[in-house]
Amino acid sequence: MGGCAGVRSLAALEGLLFAVRDDGSVAVRPLRTQNLGWTTLEGAPGLAVLTAPREATPGSPVLLYGLHTDGMVRGREPVPEPAAWTDLYPAPPGAVALAPVDDVMYAVTADGRLLSRPLAAARPGPWTEDAAGPAGAVALANVSGRLAAVTADGELVTRPPGLDAWTPGRPWARPPGCGR
Repeated sequence: MGGCAGVRSLAALEGLLFAVRDDGSVAVRPLRTQNLGWTTLEGAPGLAVLTAPREATPGSPVLLYGLHTDGMVRGREPVPEPAAWTDLYPAPPGAVALAPVDDVMYAVTADGRLLSRPLAAARPGPWTEDAAGPAGAVALANVSGRLAAVTADGELVTRPPGLDAWTPGRPWARPPGCGR
């Protein structure tokens, strides 16, 4: 499907695949299985993680969401040209990954906490402790309405929102040349 060397995070939205690269740039390509190249859009200093909602939800804009190293969650229009990032809300301290499910944004922290808040910036609400996150989580995603996490040791775990128990999945194997 194409190379991923130097890509640190991916998100799919509006028929496009967005990537944040190790050099701090945002790139885009059509979401297709052909071996297509990436187009660099803009620099995004401090952008650590990308995520996107699976679908539109009432009151929440359809945005590409980014977790930045300064502790801010920012949003940008999901367009294949340069676009400005807008401050949405502070991330919880120690956040390493984000994933929206329905109208809720989830964050997992380096110390193993799972927190949630309303997805939309216009909705008031602090981050609240949701449950214990998977120990050592390094990535979080929405997979068909379930939270999925990958741990530093390669374990894949999932759970429906609202439940505390994580279900083990298969070990995650990175393709050669991808990741660290």
